[in-house]
Amino acid sequence: MGWQIDTDMHWTDHYVEHGFCVIRQAVPRAFCEEAIAALQKELRTDLPPSGWNSDTIDDDLLAQARDPDKQSPELHATLSRIYEEPNYRGLVDTMFGEHNGWGGKPHAHTFISLKDMAAGDREPSVSPWGHLDFVNVHIPMFGDGFTSQVSLVKSEPFSGNITIYPGLHKVVQKLLLDDRDFRFLAQGHPDWHAVVPQVEPYEFVADPGDVLFFHHLVGHAGNGNMCASGAPRVAIHAHVYGQLWPNGVDPDEPGLSPWLRSHAHNGKFELAYNDREMTMGSKAVRAERNAAAK
Repeated sequence: MGWQIDTDMHWTDHYVEHGFCVIRQAVPRAFCEEAIAALQKELRTDLPPSGWNSDTIDDDLLAQARDPDKQSPELHATLSRIYEEPNYRGLVDTMFGEHNGWGGKPHAHTFISLKDMAAGDREPSVSPWGHLDFVNVHIPMFGDGFTSQVSLVKSEPFSGNITIYPGLHKVVQKLLLDDRDFRFLAQGHPDWHAVVPQVEPYEFVADPGDVLFFHHLVGHAGNGNMCASGAPRVAIHAHVYGQLWPNGVDPDEPGLSPWLRSHAHNGKFELAYNDREMTMGSKAVRAERNAAAK
């Protein structure tokens, strides 16, 4: 059955405690239908999503739709409108609180998982471990935001849904406080499996308009589509960048936003380095290293 949402908690408290939250039917169905229509055009298909699989959708077109740097301007414009959708923006504003807010930079792409028809039926499963999105670079303690998914279709268990590994944002922050030079999946650094506990994953099985918010330090994973029906997972994957990039936090400060509260589990601290500069500098070094390796 997997890890279950604590429905007795307000979604903001759930995010603070577990590193993620789900708000059901937060985005109107009309918006989801508009996004699906834009995807059909991008994928050059008249089929409804229920008919999308590895046999019916071109691999190159699918890769283009998934890539924010390759998607068409028309699809980019449609996906970016999620930031203008009133209910969604209201949730974002609540997360950031009155002294912060969305920074105005859209960064949305599609999260699509189709059944591989050539693979046949496989034993349904999800990844037992999550990952971070910061591979062999400085891991930001705070960053300037969080990540969201907006489901555009009704998904099923094991249909390629994203999984979240609850509570790991607290563990990873403590790890970084103890060793700011720790790198994820980097040679010479402790193995990920040795420094974080294995926890039961939460699978984001969703209806159209359901929204997931998750912390940048919480473990997460994509999964293959293994459901018997072949139902696809189709969602918008939108990064939410705020106006502020903090360098410290005090859990006793009155009026902390849910986003800042989610960073305050390990007590009051102020970093001795500039978190933003370290993050951007480390990414630049990695980009240069990757370019030199080509």
